[in-house]
Amino acid sequence: MDAELVVLRTLHILPGVLWVGGALLMAWVIEPQLRAAGPAVQGPAMGAFGKTLSLVLSSAAGVTILMGLVLVARTPEHGFGDLFTTSWGWAIGLGLIVAVASAGIGSMAGAALKRMDAVGAQVNDAPTPAQAAEMAGLQGRLRTNSRIGSVLGVIAIVLMISAPRWTDEDERVLAILKDLHCPVILAINKIDKLKDRSRLLALIDGVREKLNFAAIVPLSARSGL
Repeated sequence: MDAELVVLRTLHILPGVLWVGGALLMAWVIEPQLRAAGPAVQGPAMGAFGKTLSLVLSSAAGVTILMGLVLVARTPEHGFGDLFTTSWGWAIGLGLIVAVASAGIGSMAGAALKRMDAVGAQVNDAPTPAQAAEMAGLQGRLRTNSRIGSVLGVIAIVLMISAPRWTDEDERVLAILKDLHCPVILAINKIDKLKDRSRLLALIDGVREKLNFAAIVPLSARSGL
């Protein structure tokens, strides 16, 4: 595999694991446990690590999305021209949209957490009715947004994973073809879905490196090309 792709995928996957994993842990484990422990525990705990956690998750989300965009541009045989025009492009495009939505909702949860910390700093011995009402509203907003954001993060991962690409199964078929002592012709179907025909040339160059095909025939059953 190309060294550049290895680095880009590492910079995309590791922050993604931190972002979505941290959001899931916060939304479905830490927050419910702190809420069950009561205000005396929840307030100081949220104040102690809430800001740092929010900063870490938002930074990880930003790096993940940025590296995802770079990968779209740098992945061989694909590009921004494929978004919402091919099966790969639909999966990646929807994944990007959901990921951005997840990051946006996560930032709203972070804003609620920051406001909770500010309100908590204003409380002396006991909160006033207005402060207690605002804190309850902020806690509900934090809980809702963090859960929605974490679920959207999981959906984004599923969409990215489901994007069609050269797979291990393709490699197994290729290995069988290499053992055949006869000419092998490769037909590339659905070229009508490629708006940018330069991507077709990149695809042909890529598969030609994998096997010395006797011929590579681009075609479209729909348009008759």
